[in-house]
Amino acid sequence: LELSILPPPPPPPPGRSMGRNTQVWAIVAGRKSHLILVVSLGCRQDTQVIFFDPSSGAVVYTWTPGVDQFPSADDAMTAVKARYGAFSECKQGCAILGVVAVAPIIRVLLATEVRRDALPGGHDVCVVTQTEWVGGELPSSA
Repeated sequence: LELSILPPPPPPPPGRSMGRNTQVWAIVAGRKSHLILVVSLGCRQDTQVIFFDPSSGAVVYTWTPGVDQFPSADDAMTAVKARYGAFSECKQGCAILGVVAVAPIIRVLLATEVRRDALPGGHDVCVVTQTEWVGGELPSSA
């Protein structure tokens, strides 16, 4: 029995999804209140975990499978929980609208509700109808 691994299919054309909606989880975890984002984009098959540098708040993403790239959101959540422990906060949204890092805090603005309206030509426009700030701390800045 020979097992061959095929490369993933190419992403869909811009503006088209792979049949799933984008989902974002903003997680505050660990005793130092780290902010972590788990992102499943509608145009990708995997899930990314975005960390923030504890001293500057800069985005940390290395494209490393098993560290910040996972086959599913469940796998990503399990890895984050194993690394940081229990979640003190976990909010789900459908888009990241912004990130603010001003020592000693870091906050992310999530779109938690979106209304989708059809446009001519088969396109959609999304209108953000509800948002929520989720935040943690920059542990090394204290």
